[in-house]
Amino acid sequence: MINLIRQYPKERIEKTAQRALFYNQVSRKGFLSILRNNLDKKPLPADKNKVLIIDDFLMDPLDE
Repeated sequence: MINLIRQYPKERIEKTAQRALFYNQVSRKGFLSILRNNLDKKPLPADKNKVLIIDDFLMDPLDE
């Protein structure tokens, strides 16, 4: 995952993480698929039955 963070802009990584969590695709393969197919640039569906929680306390490995 660290290599992906170095290859893509922070905004894309954040959107990819949101999409991966939304669809429960949190594997490296799923994450990479979202990035390669530019799915991070598409809006998430408005699913009122799903709640997406983003943890603000996760550290960015590039922030040292």
